[in-house]
Amino acid sequence: MKIKIFLSVLFASFTISQSVSGQNFEGTITYEIKYKNLPDKSFAAMLPKESKVSIKDFQTIATIESMVGNNTTIINNKTN
Repeated sequence: MKIKIFLSVLFASFTISQSVSGQNFEGTITYEIKYKNLPDKSFAAMLPKESKVSIKDFQTIATIESMVGNNTTIINNKTN
């Protein structure tokens, strides 16, 4: 659930920044994910360590890779 909220906030921030500045951004942003106060260090091995967001034109792809599996969100923000 936290991942979906994170991706929603991330997408909203890019949408707002593009509409305010009027400039297009194209590229990949990589976020490092760190965890504090885990009850056991073995949990850290299963949790994702980074998140990548790729933006080009009206499309955004956000990927979080972890030991358990990958979570990829594809957003097409083109309007008619």
